[in-house]
Amino acid sequence: PASVPLLIFDGDCAFCTSSAEFLRSRADRRGRYAVEPWQRVDLSAFGLTEAECVEAAQFVTADGTVHAGHRAIAQALRH
Repeated sequence: PASVPLLIFDGDCAFCTSSAEFLRSRADRRGRYAVEPWQRVDLSAFGLTEAECVEAAQFVTADGTVHAGHRAIAQALRH
């Protein structure tokens, strides 16, 4: 499990990067979760694959639960 929740996005996608930066700077001003491109994350530590992260954003909760796609973004907004 992550020590803090983690939003994982595709750092090669300009839209994903812009959206993640928006979430980091505006939606999560208190730093309640980390935001990182999958290219900088040890995906195997979270049971994720490169293909899953290219397909959709991933949100890993502190207890290790993984949410993908629109559910990942919803979890990020809820936190």
